[in-house]
Amino acid sequence: STVLLLANRHRHTMLGEATPRSTLMLSAAAPLMLWLLLLFAATVCVVESRPRWRSARGAHGTRASLLVGYQVCTVAGNLYLAVAGCAWFGAEVPATAADRLYSDLPYVRKHVLAPLVAHLASDLLLYLSLPELRQPALIAHHLLTGALAHLATHPVPYTHHYILFFAGAAELSNLPLGWIELCKLLPPVRAASPGGYSAARAVFAASFVTLRLLLWPAVTVRFWSDSLLALRGDVACASRGATLFYLASNAVLTAMQLGWGVIICRRIAAAASAAASAAPSLEHRTAQLRKLEASRPRLVFAYRASCFAYSATGAVYAACLPRLPTAFRSTVLCGGGWFAAALLLQGGLSFMNDAVATLGRPVPFSRRLWQTLDRLLAWTLTANAAATARVWAASAESTAHPALAPAMVLSFLTFIPSRLCEVWGRMVPFLAWHSAWHYVPNAIALAWILQTAAGGPGAGGAEAE
Repeated sequence: STVLLLANRHRHTMLGEATPRSTLMLSAAAPLMLWLLLLFAATVCVVESRPRWRSARGAHGTRASLLVGYQVCTVAGNLYLAVAGCAWFGAEVPATAADRLYSDLPYVRKHVLAPLVAHLASDLLLYLSLPELRQPALIAHHLLTGALAHLATHPVPYTHHYILFFAGAAELSNLPLGWIELCKLLPPVRAASPGGYSAARAVFAASFVTLRLLLWPAVTVRFWSDSLLALRGDVACASRGATLFYLASNAVLTAMQLGWGVIICRRIAAAASAAASAAPSLEHRTAQLRKLEASRPRLVFAYRASCFAYSATGAVYAACLPRLPTAFRSTVLCGGGWFAAALLLQGGLSFMNDAVATLGRPVPFSRRLWQTLDRLLAWTLTANAAATARVWAASAESTAHPALAPAMVLSFLTFIPSRLCEVWGRMVPFLAWHSAWHYVPNAIALAWILQTAAGGPGAGGAEAE
């Protein structure tokens, strides 16, 4: 196939024609596929050299080395796509629907579409070769995705802006899934590492909810809005067939993900209910914290001080507002001044709930009131910060490191182990994780604000006003 592709490319060159983008993409994908298959072969050799796994077999008798090789090969493809797709978090959003649909992005062709085709082709080859993987749904999914990748370059560049998320950033949730699938294909792997399996399930659930149930529908709404404009003729439509095929495929994939999301949420709820029924009482957890005040005073002090990380961010943001570019003087939900004031207030509410009421100290009114106020404002600020991070990162006025946006959004996941440790009564790790939930996102936000402020106001800065 590689020879035919290169011959076709040579024919176009000899005739003086421009080489089709789809041909260029396939010729770029061929060597990448070979690298993936070489990785598969190397993994098989390594596993076969281990006597412990040489006799292990899958459900249909396939050697363990082949199944491990497949999983390493497919996770390597997912990892490359996920890392390349992280550029979406800091990418500038095109201003018009036509640009969002039809911009030709060489980065996407080279680092997303070509690796995607190589990834799909190597997976399909292994699906057809290994009986444990020979599932019609997986084969149909890969064939559909391959068709979408082809339409992204033929007859014209199409949806490159959206592909950076759908085929790139969204792949982050598939990384922990690789270990889960391997444990299902080879039960001895799960038996050898039960903790790793449980951790992979927790990370997968958190990343799936964040990327596939929250971000995916939001990006999908924008994609459908742009596509419908093209179908109505408000935007020049290069191919109605490609647009309709993309919309139908997106609807199917989104529906499948929502269905999986319902299953995941039910399992999370069941696990939380089981954990809550077996969890120690509130009084027992409070008594543990009071003991830790005497036995681990530094940890408790760091935990209580972490509450004011919000206030520190709010104070710095308010002080830097005059020096920030225009895009950084407002957030998705409110103006910059109001956001700074809310952060200052959140420090006090967090202290009353986390550092006073949670530690069993008497508080005015009721503990439930402070807990409700703290959580309501904290989650509102978190949602606003996550949405604003996308806007600020896409701004041409941003002078901070592009990794800060995804780092801040991912840092919000520290709340999950914090909450689980609290429910399970593991109060030492709870104090550590909850302090991280306060410190880490605010530290990243401070770095972002200070780096941007150091760059001075942009074109829309103070001088323009």
